[in-house]
Amino acid sequence: MSKRKIIAAAKRKGLTVVSANYGWQATPGEMVPGWQVQFGPEIDELFAEDEFQGFDTTADALAWIDGLAQANSHGAGVSNGN
Repeated sequence: MSKRKIIAAAKRKGLTVVSANYGWQATPGEMVPGWQVQFGPEIDELFAEDEFQGFDTTADALAWIDGLAQANSHGAGVSNGN
């Protein structure tokens, strides 16, 4: 169910999710559970973010996606009215 929420939230922002996997991730000193999400290349074009993102919880992933702001510095995602 949580994977569906992440995919739906990304879709609302115009993003594709290549993969979303929940599992144990190695960190310095311990293994911790969390999400590893790979977005499509449009995340860089629209939001200037990396395609690979890690999140501790589903709520963290949804909040991060919801907080994405259009990257207007180089014109990506901006309509010129044509």
